Amino acid sequence: MALAGSSIRIITTPIDPTGWTLISGPTDIFVSKVTVRNQQAYDVYIRADSADPTTQDTIPANFERTFQFSRSSLQAGLFWAMSSQGTGPLVAVCNP
Repeated sequence: MALAGSSIRIITTPIDPTGWTLISGPTDIFVSKVTVRNQQAYDVYIRADSADPTTQDTIPANFERTFQFSRSSLQAGLFWAMSSQGTGPLVAVCNP
């Protein structure tokens, strides 16, 4: 979803505790900053590499985190996410 008169994109992706889900960015803009909103009642785990636990971070329930990206290293896949329990959407606000 794009906001009127803006390049900001809001991406909602369903996640669950059974495996890592790739959170992909928009393909029509370069993303330099992403704010990840965890609006669930449980923690969400995120990783830069789904196979590498050393890249893992936790977004506590009802918190958000903002990440900066280098425009030169932008890829369609921004990061991987998995819920600690239950299922629900993860919201990523992508800024150019």
